[in-house]
Amino acid sequence: MKPIRRDGFLILQNAFLIAPNADELAPHLKTNNAICDLFVNHELSIKEIAKTVRQPSKRVIYALIKQGIVQERRSSR
Repeated sequence: MKPIRRDGFLILQNAFLIAPNADELAPHLKTNNAICDLFVNHELSIKEIAKTVRQPSKRVIYALIKQGIVQERRSSR
């Protein structure tokens, strides 16, 4: 099976479940949940998500990497 890529990133997860207590999470964690949900479940691009959640694209990418949704592309020195 060919690896799935979107927006230049290798996708590591094909499903994302929103936390059951999402209403009780801190604002930045709610944003992370929304970013992951929009990318995985609704297949929005990073640019579309950044516009929707009013965050810079690098913040969206960081959230996706941190949650293990996409693979880190930077190489370590």
